[in-house]
Amino acid sequence: MAKVALLIGVSEYEPGLNPLPSAVRDVEALREVLLHPDMGEFADTDIILLKNPERQDVEEAIERLFTYRPKDDLVLLYFSGHGIKDDLGQLYLATRKTRKNSKGELVRSTAVAARFIQQCMSLSRSRRQVVILDSCFSGAFAEGMHAKDDGTIDIRQQLGSEGRAVLTSSSSTQYSFEEEGEDLSIYTRFLIEGIKSGEADRDQDEFISIDELHEYASQKVRELQPAMKPEIYAIREGFKIRLTKVARGDPRQQYRKEVARFIHRGEISLVGRRTLDYQRTRLGLETTEAKAIEDQVLEPYRKEFGEKLQQYQQVFTELLERDETITDSDRHDLQNLQQILGLRNEDTMPIEALLTARFKTHQQNLQTYQQAFTTALRQEFPLSAASRDRLRQTQQQLELANGDIAVIESQITAEVEAYHQKLQDYQRLFLTATQQEYPLSKATRNDLRQQQQRLGLTDVDVAPMEAQITTQIESYHQKLQQYEQAFVKATQRQHYPDEVTRKQLQQTWQTLGLSEGDVGAIERRINAEIQTHQANLRQYEQVFTEVVQQEYRLSAFKRSQLTQRHQALNLTAEDVTAIENPIIAAIEEHQQKLQQYEQVFRESMQFEYPLSDVTREELQRFQRILELNDAEIAALEAIIIQSSSEAEYQKQQERIRQQQQEAVRLNQQEAEKQRQPEEAESRQELIKSQIQQPSPAQPTQPNQERITRQTFLKWAGLGGVGLVTAVAGLEFFKGQSPKYIAVQFETVTVDEKGQVIKRDPNKQAKFFKEDLGNGITLHMVEILGGSFNMGSPPGENGRTKAKEPQHTVNVSAFFIGKFEVTQEHYQQIIGSNPSLFKGAIRPVEEVSWNDAVDFCKKLSQKAGHEYRLPSEAEWEYACRAGTTTPFHFGETITTELVNYNGNYTYASAPKGKFRQGTTDVGSFPPNAFGLYDMHGNVWEWCQDTWHESYKGAPSDGSAWMDNNQYQVLRGGSWIYDPEVCRSASRHYYDRAQRVNFYVSIGFRVVCAVGRTL
Repeated sequence: MAKVALLIGVSEYEPGLNPLPSAVRDVEALREVLLHPDMGEFADTDIILLKNPERQDVEEAIERLFTYRPKDDLVLLYFSGHGIKDDLGQLYLATRKTRKNSKGELVRSTAVAARFIQQCMSLSRSRRQVVILDSCFSGAFAEGMHAKDDGTIDIRQQLGSEGRAVLTSSSSTQYSFEEEGEDLSIYTRFLIEGIKSGEADRDQDEFISIDELHEYASQKVRELQPAMKPEIYAIREGFKIRLTKVARGDPRQQYRKEVARFIHRGEISLVGRRTLDYQRTRLGLETTEAKAIEDQVLEPYRKEFGEKLQQYQQVFTELLERDETITDSDRHDLQNLQQILGLRNEDTMPIEALLTARFKTHQQNLQTYQQAFTTALRQEFPLSAASRDRLRQTQQQLELANGDIAVIESQITAEVEAYHQKLQDYQRLFLTATQQEYPLSKATRNDLRQQQQRLGLTDVDVAPMEAQITTQIESYHQKLQQYEQAFVKATQRQHYPDEVTRKQLQQTWQTLGLSEGDVGAIERRINAEIQTHQANLRQYEQVFTEVVQQEYRLSAFKRSQLTQRHQALNLTAEDVTAIENPIIAAIEEHQQKLQQYEQVFRESMQFEYPLSDVTREELQRFQRILELNDAEIAALEAIIIQSSSEAEYQKQQERIRQQQQEAVRLNQQEAEKQRQPEEAESRQELIKSQIQQPSPAQPTQPNQERITRQTFLKWAGLGGVGLVTAVAGLEFFKGQSPKYIAVQFETVTVDEKGQVIKRDPNKQAKFFKEDLGNGITLHMVEILGGSFNMGSPPGENGRTKAKEPQHTVNVSAFFIGKFEVTQEHYQQIIGSNPSLFKGAIRPVEEVSWNDAVDFCKKLSQKAGHEYRLPSEAEWEYACRAGTTTPFHFGETITTELVNYNGNYTYASAPKGKFRQGTTDVGSFPPNAFGLYDMHGNVWEWCQDTWHESYKGAPSDGSAWMDNNQYQVLRGGSWIYDPEVCRSASRHYYDRAQRVNFYVSIGFRVVCAVGRTL
């Protein structure tokens, strides 16, 4: 008697058929069992193994298997792979090359037909023929499983005959599955398990027959996968064909077998527990060892049972989420599912109770979150980040998923958006109404009520919004009144605001948040009053001018008439005084000028008459200075001439003429006797005495002198400054007059936008050159003395306490550097150059105050006269050059005029260049004194020590110094914004510090006139 087997496993297929990786592993595992000497007892040479064969190889192997076998031989054919039916319902076993055509029909020549197998079996005389097919007849798939092929096949008709047993993994109309994550197919796995463990030996006769193996495998398969229904087809002795023996000798295997007999629903029954305890003792196993075997055997059953419970739980959960309640129809379907899964009521009832309780809690949590979200949106829409955080915390506390709250938020947000849209619609209506009239009339209020009802809004909905808008309107009206009061205070309803006041008022209404239109309405109304007031002022000024031109000083009657007139024009006493005083002052000033001219004219006539051309030119110049017209001068001179004795003047002039002729004659004689100095000297004395002695007929005039140009200039008020400067300058330069150079240049004036509004090409200045050697000169510009207001005026942008109070300073004449001290100047005097931005005619920088003072000391020694740093007052006087604006250029500066940080602006000027370093001196236009770079480029040291304000500052232009270690800086620099570069701007720095890229300090020097340190 022989045991022969043909094991066929097909895992790889042509496209169109799913691969079955476990098929090849199935035949290898079965071969191992059949070869085992204690189980299959098959000889190695009697087992043929075909992996992924082609059809021809399969048919030849099947034919050899069944041909000429004796009747006692056991012939086993095992196939794991796809089973396919054709359109006639015929069964085919798929091989590696099996395929389907484009219509999905089987190409029969590529598969092994069942009828071929039956023919081969019929040729065999063996009465113990076993065929095991682990296949199905469909190519469908199920979740987590790989389905084989499907079809309805009559297995008994096609494979059944006497002495035959056919085992299939499923019925002819069912699926056969592979389990994901397992090495073997489900059916084959349990076949091998039943043989290895011996658990398939149901009758305990130490042999496993075909029917026992089928019973064991079928039970296991259905517990794990109810959709599979393994079948057995046997004729006569086919059921009892013994396939293998039960391995003996291992008590663990025997105990495992006993455990498998008493498993029910994934657990061991009560009776089974007692039996197993007895068997454990009989087999001599330890409790822990037996427990480990039980857990190992139970694990797949428990897993299977747990999966069934999980499936039921999932279905029940989906039903609750759909309808919240279980209908009779749902209950009927659940009972069917329970039966299919093999579950009892006691298994499913705890699941349903737990899920129902969880579902109710979940629904309550959803309602709680919905209420919280609705409340939050009512209070704030859209939600802020803080509100979102609070809702997120609520979500976490209620254990709600993002998907749960997304549905709630989406629905409620849509509702709230619609609600807020209605509120916005009503808000627009309410705003429009209040803009047209405020307070609202009864009719308008009724119209709004109708709109409110149309939008479906309640009084509670609109009340907060109306209150808010009303409050805003009232607040806005209060701000309008506040601005009107400020405008009235600034203008007194009498005069238009100046530019500074205008900027302050603009800042006021912008700060108050007023619209330009509302501000314009207020200003137009008050400006109309101002226009009327100023028209009245002009009218009164015209009347007063006409009256005083006719009569000055005014009589009581004229004064009474003027009083009635200014009262009729609603003018105050202050208004009248402001008009009359300048006119009276102008009249009196004009009369004083006429008196001055009369005095000069009379004195001129006393000296000579008729007047010489020189005297006449001087008188005409004096007339222009006094701003007197030709007509009134002619009338004045006529009166003077008529009132004087013309004859007396003629006699006096004749005597003077004779004396002059005699002086000329004597001078000629004296020229001939130049070789006789003593006689010439006596003769000259005689000439002088004759000229100075009056004629006997001439009345003596005490202190009589000829009108000279210097006398004329003194009378005209022009003879002081230039003469003092010249005299003091000679003294300063040790009696040697310096060589002055006159220069003509152009100045530029800009408006607040930085646009040039004026160019003056006729400006002049005088300077001298200080020779430093090697062809290097220092240009020192003459600055005439005068007075000015030092510091920032009220209202100037950038004004701080350090620039206050503005005060008058009298400055004496001095000379100051035309340019900042350059690097070649510094190198020539000191012998080094500390500058960061190198260039011979760039300003020296990175010098301390001590360095600058040392430069002045050495320069003084070289030049032979005193050089020093300018006082702060001298610096500002020189910078302003007679201007009162923030810059000597005007209301602002641009980078076309000054080297500063063009990323910043002053007033309304545009942004410009940022050169990021110094520039050559003289690169930009000068001021009216002919000085360059007074704004920007580098800071400039002054003599003065730093003080927080001008309180207590000298008024004579001298330096204000104490023991403070900080010295004053002026002018700003290339790295600073334009506000810091103003004429009045001041800064300070430690006198000993020099290197600081972000300060960039230089200096310019002064030669003082009439003052030493």
